[in-house]
Amino acid sequence: MAVRHEERPVRREHREHPTPIISGEFVFAAAGYGRGAALLKVTKDGAQFAVEEVYWNKAR
Repeated sequence: MAVRHEERPVRREHREHPTPIISGEFVFAAAGYGRGAALLKVTKDGAQFAVEEVYWNKAR
């Protein structure tokens, strides 16, 4: 346990910060253990972008 200068305990928690994986027009993103994940397809038409959900895995 860490202690601040005011002598109050600081709660330390382990947090996951998954990094999205980008391959061409696809983006895979996970929200951490037990949270879910998605595969998205990003396309561009002129100045407009569109995102399509290819796959979604909801946490159990």
